[in-house]
Amino acid sequence: MNNSMKNSLLVMLLLGAPLASNAALVTSCGTSVCYKYDDAQTTSFGTPTFSDDSVSFTPTALRAESLNAQQSPVNFSSSFFFDQVYANTGYEISSIQVSESGNYRIYRDNSGSPDTVSASLSTTIANLLSSESVSDTVSLTRSGNSGGVQLWGLQSNALNPASAFTSNAQGVSLLIQDDLSAFTDELGGLAWIQKTYLLSVAAASRATTNVPEPSGMALMLAGLSIAGVLYRLRRSV
Repeated sequence: MNNSMKNSLLVMLLLGAPLASNAALVTSCGTSVCYKYDDAQTTSFGTPTFSDDSVSFTPTALRAESLNAQQSPVNFSSSFFFDQVYANTGYEISSIQVSESGNYRIYRDNSGSPDTVSASLSTTIANLLSSESVSDTVSLTRSGNSGGVQLWGLQSNALNPASAFTSNAQGVSLLIQDDLSAFTDELGGLAWIQKTYLLSVAAASRATTNVPEPSGMALMLAGLSIAGVLYRLRRSV
């Protein structure tokens, strides 16, 4: 999915596009962060589990596979959308980081053009109070005979909506986009990659209350002291 498609999807959802008739919004909360999502998405991603302010899924068969000299890559895309990720009152979202893992295999790579598998993970966070958004994409590629089934994993960079957005980031939406690709160009060849182990989202929050700087605190105390002196002088008159 390219950036324009992602932006279109976010705009539609943020403007309140009608939900499918079988959709049911579910809200689950951790210690200080809550997640709201359409539970129809769990068909492929599995039922989420929560620990503190993190949510994890165990996906089922999200897979790209290429067999016997398919001359173009076989691609598989999937996505999960959180309508809201929001913090407790007086707090805002300060960090979101996504990780995922799975396995892959490349077999009988004897040609001049290496058979390959690849994966990419894109994270897009949009502010529910404005049109601001922040995103990140990480990827990996493996080529050559893997010698059997191998593990792979990706982790996004931690995004900080509270610092990136000019308006309050108490509530955001979160779009996670996965792209898997496999390619082999020889008869008897096999290349596949799948995400079957884990998709995990970790969020954190921080207080929105501003703490006075040391100089500001000193000035405030000085003002209170002067006010106290004036009050005593008035009483003594």
